[in-house]
Amino acid sequence: MFDNVFSKTKKDLVEIPDIKEYTKETKLKFEKQVMGIYLSGHPLDNFMEEFNKFTFNASMISNREPELEEVEDETFETELLETEGIKNNDLVCCGGCLEEVKKIFTKVGNKEMAIVKVEDLFGTFEVMITPAVYARNLGRVVEDALVKIHGKVSIRDDKSILIIADKLDFLEDKTVKLEATKTLYLKYDTADGVLHANILTILKNYPGNIPVVVRCASTNNAFKLNLLVNPNNYLINELNAIVDENNIKFM
Repeated sequence: MFDNVFSKTKKDLVEIPDIKEYTKETKLKFEKQVMGIYLSGHPLDNFMEEFNKFTFNASMISNREPELEEVEDETFETELLETEGIKNNDLVCCGGCLEEVKKIFTKVGNKEMAIVKVEDLFGTFEVMITPAVYARNLGRVVEDALVKIHGKVSIRDDKSILIIADKLDFLEDKTVKLEATKTLYLKYDTADGVLHANILTILKNYPGNIPVVVRCASTNNAFKLNLLVNPNNYLINELNAIVDENNIKFM
């Protein structure tokens, strides 16, 4: 009765596609998405020399909470923070991987800004990116970007710490310079429904400001997609896995 189980016909064989190896950065991103933690390394591994120069990191934020009777002295928690080497309005240099980006708008002028959660080797902390700083880095404040932040400490009413950014430097340029990039051009067989759907899914995962033009490899017809993308390394790595790198161009 096992004859049919072990018999193999051509239609039973499953062809495994030849997919290129993902880069370390892309693997780490997928690990974080699936497991919630990095397993095979950390995005900052290649920037330890830079990280060691930072004057602030997540380990400097005290997790200790005083007992209720200890809060009678209103300066208690502030003094506790100061013993950790953190004072209000201190100028600091810090950075890490942007884990969350929450865009908000000012009440006056409706200007775009952001509150981001930054993850370093010790944990996470929050950073406010003001409208002026956000405008100077339009299209680059995205999740997974590695950023060096110059700013000052703000101890809020609940004694939590917020870093107000004055300047952002990107440790790795994950975004092609917008002024030099007009359009992302892709060439593949759009008649392949599965391939086309996969590419659209990838593109939609990286919203940004760059238009996308597709040329069909079988008909040579070109058309513009109704979406805009952020041309970072993660996007390119994912596209390279299913599209020949010679058919991915920025012009």
